[in-house]
Amino acid sequence: MPFTMDVILPFSSLGIMGLGPVELVIALAILLLVLGPSKLPKLGSAIGKSYGNLKKGIRDGKEEEEASTAEDSSEGIEVQVDVQAPEALAAEPAAETAEESDSEAEEEAKVAEAKVAEAKVAEASS
Repeated sequence: MPFTMDVILPFSSLGIMGLGPVELVIALAILLLVLGPSKLPKLGSAIGKSYGNLKKGIRDGKEEEEASTAEDSSEGIEVQVDVQAPEALAAEPAAETAEESDSEAEEEAKVAEAKVAEAKVAEASS
């Protein structure tokens, strides 16, 4: 059986961000030396509040996204359609569509251009 740290410290596989318990104790000791005992509780409180605000922001963002998705869904949308009887449709005069009126206007413009061209040729020849 090979000798590993798991034999001595079975809890060493537990860690935060890849750090074992020994590394965490060393990091906390260095923090205590750098910041001092008076600032360490304030630092812990600030980190805890920041983490709480982060979780709250993520939760609120998810709720807003779900609410906007629910508003965008087609539930609750009412569509009103007016239906006319076939007799009423037959009684109404047929209206020209935009495409028909555009094609007629183009034909009239071509005829007018042709007349102008004929008039110029007639003036030039006389």
